[in-house]
Amino acid sequence: MKPNFYTCPLIIASLLLLGMAHPKNATQDTNTITIAWDTKPRSLDPRYATDANSQYLEDLTTCSLFTFDANGELVGELAESYTWQNPLELHIALKPNIVFSDGSPVASNTVKSLYDYLSKEKSLSPRHGAFTNIKDIVAPSPNHLIFKLKEADAAFQSNLIVGIVPLKFSTSDQVLSVKDQPPTCGLFSLVSITPTEMILTKNPSYSLGVPAKSTRIIIKIIKDETTAYAKLKSGEIDLVQGLISRDKINAISSLPHITVSKKFGLNTGYLAFNMRDPLLRNKNLRQAIGYAINREAIIKYIMQDFATLAEQMFPPEHKYYSPSVSSFPHNLEKAQKLLAELKKQTKIPIPSSQVISLTYSTTTNITRIAIARAISAQLKKIDLDVKIDVSDWSRFKQNVEKGNVQMWSLSWIGFKDPDILNFAFSSKSFPPNGGNRGYFSTPILDDLLNRGKSTIEFATRKKIYDAAQEIIADEVPYIYLWHEDLYVAHKKNLQGYTIYRDGRYRSLAKVFLK
Repeated sequence: MKPNFYTCPLIIASLLLLGMAHPKNATQDTNTITIAWDTKPRSLDPRYATDANSQYLEDLTTCSLFTFDANGELVGELAESYTWQNPLELHIALKPNIVFSDGSPVASNTVKSLYDYLSKEKSLSPRHGAFTNIKDIVAPSPNHLIFKLKEADAAFQSNLIVGIVPLKFSTSDQVLSVKDQPPTCGLFSLVSITPTEMILTKNPSYSLGVPAKSTRIIIKIIKDETTAYAKLKSGEIDLVQGLISRDKINAISSLPHITVSKKFGLNTGYLAFNMRDPLLRNKNLRQAIGYAINREAIIKYIMQDFATLAEQMFPPEHKYYSPSVSSFPHNLEKAQKLLAELKKQTKIPIPSSQVISLTYSTTTNITRIAIARAISAQLKKIDLDVKIDVSDWSRFKQNVEKGNVQMWSLSWIGFKDPDILNFAFSSKSFPPNGGNRGYFSTPILDDLLNRGKSTIEFATRKKIYDAAQEIIADEVPYIYLWHEDLYVAHKKNLQGYTIYRDGRYRSLAKVFLK
């Protein structure tokens, strides 16, 4: 039968109408941007926002004294200028005529009320620990604020990023819910939330910068990356950041209507040790593990080259990066030599079989499990028998903080100030007071970290943290693995999105659909 050339145009037109010629664009309103997150924020109250998505939402729906730019540098938001009158007294001038979405002023007494709540002795806020050093807060005029500290703290200013809420909300212990969301001074207002979706609308009263270009942001809660991948591919979602695994990101980048971008992130992956463990408290064993891990192979085959080797906590672009500090190059011969020396030490509890058995704890995250399996296989080459213990995040976190683990891997995400070293390694930072989950302790390092925290001048502070990092590198409480890249996939007709190095979504204010 000969083809009917007269009906071909009709068939093609029909296919186009049915959306079969290219992925469906479910976002018909060009003023609405739809994105995907893997979990709901755990708190809608900025005073209680500690998980990443709660703080990302806080950044979109509130204003704060300071914030961070796309490169992770601290910049003023509500603060117009600031001056350290002395190491114990920070003066801040607020931008004038800033209002909440109901027209009420955002003045110094409003900010004072929030930080009075966060710093009071009986505060219920999990962010309280960052403000225990506050001695007093004074608001001498509507646009002038003074923080008086008990001790010098160079990192203090970088903590003044909590979202500002009106006076009557900041004085109450009642945790804010979606039903009692206060007026906002941020870019957007949260107007609704369900288990599967959040809707934000543009705040017309925003006056701390350029108002948002989009009138509405829809955040879909999609826990399954396969679903997120399918919805991005079909056009139901405009943008996904980090949720989709690296192998699928590489696959979706070949689609004609999708753009994939990546950027060096402010995060560091690490393998940590329980320093109270009878085996792992021995430095030879920790060093042997470091030399046996082939980080380059894991970056290539599991991380899909979305990471770079880490030599220390700080990436090379960070101003506190120390060129003299390095991590472990892959060297099986050196690893085996260190283990041989270890087995000669009679005080080490090694079984008669001479095979050292260890447990590597991780979460149910697919990438984390793949990394654990790879490291286990690599350590087997030096006769270390590593069992992998997989658990959900809640049990994993509990076991790590109680010291019921031997080895585990996590990432520090979004840090900016070198005081992260104090949080991760100080003897004062054992859980629940900080992030020293390996219970590493040495007086020399504690002294350096205390000095670094109280030193304001950069050059002196840099020397202190260089010395601190040399001690950390020598003692090996961590094996630094890599700095993970941040990556985003979005429709090509979505314009204006910038990846922030700490993962925040603030540039959603600048995006629009062409």
